[in-house]
Amino acid sequence: MGVCEAVEERTEGGIAALQLAALSLQGREDGSSFIARFAGDDRYIVDYLVEEVLAHQPDPVRSFLLQSAVLDRLTGPLCDAVTDRDDGSNILMALERANLFLVPLDDRREWYRYHHLFADVLRARILAEEPDLVPLLHQRASQWYERHDLADEAVRHSLAARDFDRAAYLMELAVPSIRLNRQEGMLLGWLKALPDDAVRRSPVLSAFYGYMLMVSGDLDAFEPRLDDAERALAAAPDGSAPQWAKTEELRTLPATIAVYRASLAQARGDVAGTAEHARRALDLAGPNDHLSRGGATGFLALVAWAQGDVFAALETFTQAVASLHAAGNLVDELSSTVVLADMWLAAGRPSTAVRLYQRALQVAEAHGDPVARATADLHVGISEIDRESGDLDSAKQHLERAAALGERASMTESRYRWFVAMGRVADAEGDPQQAINHLDTTERL
Repeated sequence: MGVCEAVEERTEGGIAALQLAALSLQGREDGSSFIARFAGDDRYIVDYLVEEVLAHQPDPVRSFLLQSAVLDRLTGPLCDAVTDRDDGSNILMALERANLFLVPLDDRREWYRYHHLFADVLRARILAEEPDLVPLLHQRASQWYERHDLADEAVRHSLAARDFDRAAYLMELAVPSIRLNRQEGMLLGWLKALPDDAVRRSPVLSAFYGYMLMVSGDLDAFEPRLDDAERALAAAPDGSAPQWAKTEELRTLPATIAVYRASLAQARGDVAGTAEHARRALDLAGPNDHLSRGGATGFLALVAWAQGDVFAALETFTQAVASLHAAGNLVDELSSTVVLADMWLAAGRPSTAVRLYQRALQVAEAHGDPVARATADLHVGISEIDRESGDLDSAKQHLERAAALGERASMTESRYRWFVAMGRVADAEGDPQQAINHLDTTERL
């Protein structure tokens, strides 16, 4: 890539931004290496923007530019909330007409963003001029996003404001939706940005953080997080009002923790411990706590299977899937089809397993991206049956589809199965080395 092409890519091809880049390149012999470092804090760009743009704006426009720069994207009502004014839409339209470093994000001209170079300079300038105002601007943005049910942006602005108690509260509010839609990747990103003491003060966040650590392979970190959650619950005095979001997840957390302890025992191969914690979860769960009941019943089914009673496992796991359905947890319901199909295969009923997969895949494909991770799991399961029947072409097609879906899906506990299936296909095609490579990856996962 030449210098001109690199500049155009870095500056989004805007004429004004290209002019800024040209200013910065004047007198430089290391053009290519400079482009690699090209950013909004280059002093030539800063000087130009401040002197030729900001310095020539009326005070209301200049103030608007600086304050709204904390936003990644702009729309009139959001800008009004952040700047505490009522002219956001008009100013955005005027900035666009003036070709002043504003990029429309939709055809209706409702959402915009600043050119990255311009935004970099504005943010640096307001931090230099009014550092104490910046957290307040982020707090206003967070409140606006919360009112409009945009949890990710609300959390990110609270984190940027370093208002960690509010960020934790917003995360707790979002947990039910995240849990229902299996969007753990988003929650994990938030939690990693939250100071650990703020996580530990929240029983809900402690428990779910521990679960995600286990899913990503860190079993040893899981149990201490569950202990943290139980300590936080026990530490709240009777009649007090801890600053926790009053969600169903908080109310049912004791049962959820018991389910998680069952999952940890199961991951460690502790069959007796799995059964003990699962039964405790059922004792703690209310009759309408379908998610906890489904999880606990599912682990009892796995206990029966581990003990060799596949028909008891089938009956029990079918009840677990019914509970997940009653909870409205479609992603887990569909993913559980894979386990249920495995049980039918173990019982010598491959035709029943195929019918289960076909029905589940039809439902999954009708729901699209929100259940992509489950759809990927289903394709892997079908591929295994196709390989067993000798249809390697169909098996590979399902695995390719699963891989494409997996790129869009959230974190999942069953990624290893894709590599097992690919390894077996490679072996069936006479490529043992490739099979071993896939199985090595399986072992790591």
